[in-house]
Amino acid sequence: MNFSNEKKNFFLNEYQDDGFVIFRNLIPKNKIEDLEEAIKAQIIFHVKKHKLNIQKDIFNQGIIELNKIRKDKRNFDSIQVIYNLIRKLPELYNILGDTNVMEVVKVLSGLKENQSPYIWESFCRIDPPKDSSFDLHFQTLILFSFGHRL
Repeated sequence: MNFSNEKKNFFLNEYQDDGFVIFRNLIPKNKIEDLEEAIKAQIIFHVKKHKLNIQKDIFNQGIIELNKIRKDKRNFDSIQVIYNLIRKLPELYNILGDTNVMEVVKVLSGLKENQSPYIWESFCRIDPPKDSSFDLHFQTLILFSFGHRL
């Protein structure tokens, strides 16, 4: 991406003033698609593991049905397993380590060119539509969200 000093200052000021900056086309589409496919594969695996018969919209309906199963704590919690797997997917690290993403993180963090940001742990949360259970509360989400959210 190689931002000019003028652009870096603009983004940094916008981030400091507004608390966020929107970057369009920052991450290559194929990397996002690879991550989506890897997540979908996990959902399909767990839908089959629970022998759920879902005909339409297996990904969204799968998350909804898997969430219903987890409410009975005696059942295997596939949603939590999916959360934990997503954090460790190589496809996610391909996005986090993307040169454009790293450059933005460095600019917004005020790091020098030769400094590398520390990625402690990535985190993903999937909330089924109209879910009021909020199994993972705000404090848990913050614990795993060090640094800048992209």
